[in-house]
Amino acid sequence: MSLAKAMFQHVWEARRAQAKEIVTSGKRDIKRLEVEIESVLDRIMSVSNDTIIRHYESKAETLERQKALLVETLAKQAEPKGSIEEKLEPALNFLSNPWKLWDGGTVQARRLVLKLAFTGPIKYTRKKGG
Repeated sequence: MSLAKAMFQHVWEARRAQAKEIVTSGKRDIKRLEVEIESVLDRIMSVSNDTIIRHYESKAETLERQKALLVETLAKQAEPKGSIEEKLEPALNFLSNPWKLWDGGTVQARRLVLKLAFTGPIKYTRKKGG
């Protein structure tokens, strides 16, 4: 079991590092988009041609949509919640004794045990019993 814990710890830390990197990169991209939006807005203020103004407004709108999408993506992106012990212990308890979960569990828990124990649906013939 200590090998499984070490492997899970490694994956957990890799996921945390990946989440932090994604958030950092996303924040950097948001700042870049904000600077670009400001630049486009400054250009709009300095131009008097209606066609060019519409083009710049379209560009600013596109950048705003990209920024909103990035903010939404970052809001969904999060580090793993809870501690590693909270997530690992139930899994290891299940792996050490699936019968406990089967015997005292809910219907959903029993379905989970079946999915983890068998590769496909259990074949049962009513008259033969197997």
